[in-house]
Amino acid sequence: ADLNGDLGAEPWFGKGFDKLLLDPPRSGAPVVVANLPKPLPRRIVYVSCDPATLARDAGILVHEQGYRLLSAGVMDMFPHTGHVESIALFELGGQ
Repeated sequence: ADLNGDLGAEPWFGKGFDKLLLDPPRSGAPVVVANLPKPLPRRIVYVSCDPATLARDAGILVHEQGYRLLSAGVMDMFPHTGHVESIALFELGGQ
């Protein structure tokens, strides 16, 4: 999706789905996570190359959208560098 445009105009935005995979650029996906289509997806897998933007977007998902973080981890996809891929699984509502 073009994150600079109107998300509501995207063909996928109005379709019903219960799972969402996000793999945004290093800048993250604050516009997407703040404007998720209704009904909200039940689960979200978020893959990030920047743990800081994942943390920021996770805050939006948890505190503003009603998700809870089920699990998270990192994978060393780029050995001998300071870069990692962070992966988080969110579920809507629950305890």
